[in-house]
Amino acid sequence: MLELLDYILAAKSRHGLESDYGLARLLGIDRQKLATYLSGKVLPREVVMLRLGSLAGVSSEQAILDLARWRANKANAANAANIITKIANKVGANEPVIFDREMDPREVPERLRNI
Repeated sequence: MLELLDYILAAKSRHGLESDYGLARLLGIDRQKLATYLSGKVLPREVVMLRLGSLAGVSSEQAILDLARWRANKANAANAANIITKIANKVGANEPVIFDREMDPREVPERLRNI
């Protein structure tokens, strides 16, 4: 399975494109939209994904399957964040606990010891 960046690089390579602008034109979107895809903030719609897959030499079926997998991964990440927030609220952690080094077990706050 490919990642979105793999599709973008393959499409640019197959069509001799050096700029994101050229790929955006072939996809029928503006350069800013392509930049949001590259940043990972947004995933392409199905129609754009089908065009991108075609430009990258990937079957329509595979392109849509990969898009579905990426969407599922984003949803799972959101669910994980939700669960972590619920756990933090349950143990009374109003602020995130950040461990920037290996901690001695005696340094772990009491409220976090029995999670």
